Amino acid sequence: MKKQKNVSDFPALMVSACEAAIAAKVFYESEFQEFVFKYMGGTLCKPVLVDVVSFNPGVENYRAGVKEVEEKIKQAPRGHYAIIERLGDSSSQSSYSVVVSDGSGELATGGKYDVYDVAPCGEDVMKRMVSYEIYLCRKAVENRNSELLNQKLMAEHGFHIGQRFKNLPSDQAFPTHIFSTSTIMEVLQGGQLKMQHTKRGTSNVWEGIVPVQLLVKMIEWSKPKAETVELSPGQIAYEAELKVSPTYADGSPRKTWNQLDAIAKQSWEKNPTPRYQTASLI
Repeated sequence: MKKQKNVSDFPALMVSACEAAIAAKVFYESEFQEFVFKYMGGTLCKPVLVDVVSFNPGVENYRAGVKEVEEKIKQAPRGHYAIIERLGDSSSQSSYSVVVSDGSGELATGGKYDVYDVAPCGEDVMKRMVSYEIYLCRKAVENRNSELLNQKLMAEHGFHIGQRFKNLPSDQAFPTHIFSTSTIMEVLQGGQLKMQHTKRGTSNVWEGIVPVQLLVKMIEWSKPKAETVELSPGQIAYEAELKVSPTYADGSPRKTWNQLDAIAKQSWEKNPTPRYQTASLI
């Protein structure tokens, strides 16, 4: 399994471009990549075609021939690539694939598994390679930002091993699923907490990794919610008019909705629209 990449694994300009795209709240991947390419002024890498080789997939040494090309490209500078043609026969046409050096002694992942009906141009090869790198860079920047926020919240809230919480819901969407106690068992790297949860009426114990950001939300979800009172159409209309015409004709302040008598309220409910006229004393 490949190690997850860090921000330091990418060009500084690509990192800055991803940071700018995130700050601009660009969400969809295609739009994100378009933003980054524009910010960077291109792919930051010129394509260099090293070789075009053709193989018959049906011959015995086909795999060995492809492997030889791959090893040659691995040793080449970044952006150097080879086109591999897989010859067709009477029932199929030829197809093409590309292997590109990422400059670290490995083949670039972006575009590695693409198959073409015609040989791709160098610019398309570079864009496929760098598009995947932008995807990875974005993830690295988002992970770094998340870790920094976790560390900030950790310090602000003073979370520590052994700290216990009561009645934390496991999810905002399911507030009835509440743990009676939740305890911090271990503080992990990256602002992660190993927590243990119990529920009343069962001896079961739940353990899991909880990001500090999620714990903060769980604490907020556990707080009693203020009751919301829905206003009637008549009250909404009356209070809208109060903002425009807050006094009676003689300059005295108009009554609040609660001060109106039942007949006046009924009138507003029958016709819940602001009048925006100078109010009479009636």
